[in-house]
Order: sequence, then C-alpha cells, then structure tokens
Amino acid sequence: MDWFLTDGDGENDHLAHDTNVTEEVHEVHQPVVEELAQDTLGAFDDTAHNSALDIDIEEYHSQPADGLCVPYSLIGIADQFVGYDIPEAEFVAVAEANGLIAYNNDGTWSGMTLEDATKLLDLYGIPSHVEQGNIDTLIENLENGNKIVLAVDSDEIWYPMEGGGLMENQADHAIQLIGIDTSDPNNPIAIVNDPGQPDGQAWTLPLGLLEEAWADSGYSMLVTGPAPDGTAFDFISLISTPTEDVQSTAVDVQYESYTIQPGDTLWDLAIRFNTSIEELVELNDIENPDLIIAGEELKIPTN
Repeated sequence: MDWFLTDGDGENDHLAHDTNVTEEVHEVHQPVVEELAQDTLGAFDDTAHNSALDIDIEEYHSQPADGLCVPYSLIGIADQFVGYDIPEAEFVAVAEANGLIAYNNDGTWSGMTLEDATKLLDLYGIPSHVEQGNIDTLIENLENGNKIVLAVDSDEIWYPMEGGGLMENQADHAIQLIGIDTSDPNNPIAIVNDPGQPDGQAWTLPLGLLEEAWADSGYSMLVTGPAPDGTAFDFISLISTPTEDVQSTAVDVQYESYTIQPGDTLWDLAIRFNTSIEELVELNDIENPDLIIAGEELKIPTN
C-alpha cells in the first residue's frame, strides 16, 4: 500500500510548528544532542557509528510546511551522498517538477509516498528501496551504516500519553531513524530526526513506542546504502562499476554547449536536458553546484 505521509491530516500538523510542546510529550521524548557527544550509545559505541550519527544529527532539517516530512527527512541523507548541501528549495522543486509530491485541493502539499521518495533520491543518483522490516532489520541496517526513513503514525509518537491522539492506526508521517541506544537493555531508546518537531533533532523515544507507531504503516521503511565517508559522492562506485569502465565512459561522453542564462540553476537545467545534476557537475568540473555564472558555457551530455 502507498502511504501518503502528510504530517497529520493536512489540516492539523499537530506539533510541527508548535513551540509550546506539552510537558507530557517531553516526559517521553528528550533531545540528546549534548549527551551523544559523550559517546554513550551502547551497541553503537564505536568510532564509525558515532561519526555517522554525528553527521546525521548535523544534517537535520526542519520542515517549513505541512506535507513535506518525506523530502525533509531525505535531504540530510542526500547531502551526505552528493557531497554538498542541496538547497532545500531545490530539493522540493525537483520533487514537484517530477510529480513526486501530492497536493490538496487548495494547492498545498499533502505528502509523498516512500516509493516516490526512492524516485527522488534516484534523481540525485542515490540508490534506495522500500521494504517491510522489524526491529532486528533496523539494528542490522544501522550497524551496516545504511540510512533509514520510517513511515509512522505521528499521533502515537507525539501524543503517547493520550493513547495515540486523534488519528490512530494511520501512518501519516516520516522520520529518519539515526540510532538505537541499547546501553540499558530493559529500556532501549530510538534516536530519530523528526522534521515535524521544533526540537526534532536527535529526538529520543522508547523503542517500543516507535515500533507501535511504525506498525501502522505495516513496518514500511526506505533504506539506502551507507553514505560515503567524508568525500564527494562517487555515483559509479555505488552501482559497482569498475574504475576502468568509469574512465572509458568519461572519454565517450558526447555533449553540446549551452550558454548559461540569468536565473539558471543546475537542477532546472538537469530537468530541461534530461540529465542529472551530478553529470553536469562531473562533465564541467564544477566546484560549487550552487554557483553557476550567466554567460559561461556549459557542457550538456547528449548520450
């Protein structure tokens, strides 16, 4: 089933922009950014895992409007793969241009499915897939360095003291799972980036509570491979193409010249010419994808 993840019902995005979050919620959820710096992540207590966790925390994005929980759960992941900070407006615009965001009758965003989220990542050359999992597969994916976005029932994690709030048994929200703290085996804690919360960076909640909210989507999750370690994203390596093939492909690329016009951006040129931002960056040796200069010539691949 395709779940449209909308941060509520499109009308009441309960806590997304409410800075007066209830004390009840804070009894269950606590931001742990400072604690994480103390290297206390139980099963994930090693340099590699903590480094990845720190990066995920830094890459947190808070959604500015209802219906954007999926792209704002994804953009921090995408940043790590492409090797630069993708402008939030660009990321949403690419999704819009490719028909990957649904709309309400009044023209506001209503959400995006996880299946369409994989298509959005694919536009940036990032392989991902949707699967149904369980707690063991969550732990396995985290240990392997994979990135995870979960479809959950927002009310069950935002209103745990109220028995799931107003919309029980409906997966209407997306969050990134960035860690699981098992230092206390009797009280394992999930660590998430929740774009719909004003304090959603490295938000914590009982793992059992997360599992209940996740169950309402049939345990659906989007999974990528591990992000590159501190270097610009090598798209070829993720599809296991040998180095020799990469070199020969670069020689065989055919292109035409295009004069950059005022207002042009790489993402709209990529869409216009049926290519990708990454191809344009690589073909033109562009150091800063966010800065292209009107009047300069740009190579556009034709094959």
